Amino acid sequence: MHGTTRRIAEGTFVSVKRRILGPVRTCGLSRTSLSLNIGGTMRDSGCAIIAQAGHNMRLKRRTLLVVGGWTMTGSAATGRNAPRSRFNGDLLADYFQIYVRDQDHPELPTNYSEDSIAARLMTNPYAAIVHTSRDMTVPVSIDWYDVRPEVEIERYQHVVEGGFSCPSGVLVVAGLTDYEPTAQRLPVMAGPLGLRVNMSGLDSISDDGLDGNDRYLLQLWPEPGVSGPRVLKAWVDR
Repeated sequence: MHGTTRRIAEGTFVSVKRRILGPVRTCGLSRTSLSLNIGGTMRDSGCAIIAQAGHNMRLKRRTLLVVGGWTMTGSAATGRNAPRSRFNGDLLADYFQIYVRDQDHPELPTNYSEDSIAARLMTNPYAAIVHTSRDMTVPVSIDWYDVRPEVEIERYQHVVEGGFSCPSGVLVVAGLTDYEPTAQRLPVMAGPLGLRVNMSGLDSISDDGLDGNDRYLLQLWPEPGVSGPRVLKAWVDR
């Protein structure tokens, strides 16, 4: 296939002068928002499906590759960004805290404040501390993604994002006072990481704070330049 190759960012208006290889139709999807300007006609849609040589390609929220017509690259092209479990177990959240950090950088965040406690997440360049609702043993899951996963805001009571770097490619995961030599080591892609913490069951904590069905899902993916913490959905303890 001949033509100019350009990378198109999500949400960008795109004018494609070259021939589109097949009919284009639009459909609405609540989780996508891609605006296309194809052949001078504005199509504001959740997705666009292009028939090419008898095959349909769905343009979704990932980076697109334009080569005379439309093709796709990366995880979006295959429709796969399935989570890969790195940890699923219990951690002792002593002092209401668990952490993840780069194996070669033992320093943990120290920027305690009312805002960081309310956000339930603290970060420094190489680590993150998650503030839990109980200072007991709590269930924690950690999943790895190839790209930033979709936010499932309705499934959780508190959702917050941040980022840090893991140059060693190995994360240490532990409760605040755990014995580090025996703490979990998790393999990840070396470099800057995005982190999303999803919390559920926060309304189940007993009055004495000892019992509850609270759960903590940490999602990790490679992403440079992530700042934070950024609260996407906030829960306030009653």
